[in-house]
Amino acid sequence: MKGPLEDGWSAAGGTPLAVLTFLDTVSDAVVAADQDGVVVHANAAVEAVLGWAPHELVGRPVAVLVPPGLQQQHIAAFERHMTGGPSTITGGPPVHLWALHRSGREVEVELSLRDLPTAAGTLSVGVLRDLTTQRRLAEATSLATYHRVTSHVATQVALVNEVHSLSDASAVLLEAAATALQWDAAIMWLVAENGSAHPVDHWNVDGLDEGVGLMADPGLVTVPGRGLPGRVIQTGEPAWIEDVGKDPGYFRREVAQRHGIVSTFAFPIMRGDAVEAVVELMSRRRM
Repeated sequence: MKGPLEDGWSAAGGTPLAVLTFLDTVSDAVVAADQDGVVVHANAAVEAVLGWAPHELVGRPVAVLVPPGLQQQHIAAFERHMTGGPSTITGGPPVHLWALHRSGREVEVELSLRDLPTAAGTLSVGVLRDLTTQRRLAEATSLATYHRVTSHVATQVALVNEVHSLSDASAVLLEAAATALQWDAAIMWLVAENGSAHPVDHWNVDGLDEGVGLMADPGLVTVPGRGLPGRVIQTGEPAWIEDVGKDPGYFRREVAQRHGIVSTFAFPIMRGDAVEAVVELMSRRRM
């Protein structure tokens, strides 16, 4: 699928002025920088995405849009590309990264870069799509599903006889939650009075017995803030990891990767204001 930069280039026949004029009409932020890394053009959408009015951004180094920790890396890569060196982004597919808003906060964006030859030299034209709204919508959808499923799970548990404690209900709860949300496995972590937690039960689809058994070893202990269950204990809010292989804080990462677990999601079971238990869901698909 072509992005706005490719569409604008085609519609304008590739002429520099026509391309920039076309891109002024798109809803994504467009920034063009010269060979010195100075902004020479910005469209109106830049203000909505990054907080800069176009006339305020023009004339400034494009590095003002890069988070401080990445600025030196950006400057080196930009200079290397503008002197004929290779680029890992320019001309390739869009990439996800963080840009710096004028207020100082970081904004998650999708960036597409293309070179635009002009009589005065080559411009580097970037189109930045704000992913914050999309991310919030996805989170809202996930939380709505979570609330719907917990109601379903509560009904399933209520139908079971001889349920006197959370541990009694765990087998039904884990299977109901994982099945309803289409995850491959589930672990229940029971939280002690001191905030630590250990696995008390688990459920999984066929083929994951060994891996989930290791990840749900009753001898494992977590504390508030440690790993995904610890994060939920600390905040009292649902949390998820899209790719456990990229999260150094997931302390069972090696076992998860060895058995094909990709994504995890966890939510709390509350008693009043306290987290009584955490249900951790796992999937072999990216969720």
